Amino acid sequence: EEAWLAPAASSQTALSAAANGASPTEAPISLATVLKSITVFLNAVRLSSRENEAAVVGECPDGTARTLVSREQSGRLGSALQASLREFSSAFRAEGSRRGPSSLAAALSKALCLTNRAVHDHKLRFGTEPEARILVVQARSDDASQYISSMNAAFAAQKRSVCIDVCDFSPQRSTILQQAAHLSGGILQHFSGISSTAFTQYLLSVFLAGSAVRGVLKVPPQAPIVLEAACFCHGALKSRGSVCSVCLSVFCKEPKGAVCPTCKTRILVR
Repeated sequence: EEAWLAPAASSQTALSAAANGASPTEAPISLATVLKSITVFLNAVRLSSRENEAAVVGECPDGTARTLVSREQSGRLGSALQASLREFSSAFRAEGSRRGPSSLAAALSKALCLTNRAVHDHKLRFGTEPEARILVVQARSDDASQYISSMNAAFAAQKRSVCIDVCDFSPQRSTILQQAAHLSGGILQHFSGISSTAFTQYLLSVFLAGSAVRGVLKVPPQAPIVLEAACFCHGALKSRGSVCSVCLSVFCKEPKGAVCPTCKTRILVR
């Protein structure tokens, strides 16, 4: 089912200005207000069609990805999300855990698993192929070590026709999520200093519409795609490097001994 809601008195210029923090009358957005806006957005998704379902996957501070709200709890999204966050926050503080590495790839993979199961159940119940979408909200900078796994998840989403949309609150634009959105046909918008009201309007006006409807909407322009890849030797994002012709591993410098460390194939250097 296509989910669509007409925007209320919004335009491309107004949305672009809001995304760049041009709303001086309201305080900048916080985690609490982001969660409220996401709850409004997910409720709008469910109200668009009785067949629609929603779930929430969180990238937790300990480096794991957990289901915060399951499909079975989508009827009470707000209360279920708040309860899950309180539970995981209390457990994290009680265990005295340190902040772990980014688990973006794990969160994307879990979201794809939940999506695949939802699509299968939908076809059994209604006999139709639903449109599956993932909305990623990120506030931390890219972790180059997540590049390869995240790209594998993006390719899987592309193969399954799952659209990945991105709301990027990170200090610098996310190259990994930009490529994931580009591959899957989604939209990425980088937000800086946006207000809660403007963010909610952005979600309902831009991200709520399905891929078929977006073709007739005047969505905000996308930034030029940055096709950098993470090298296998240092995990850093590079725009130029050497690629193994067998396993497609990327290296910023010629591998030692002209042998690919990944597949052990001898590389012919010309």
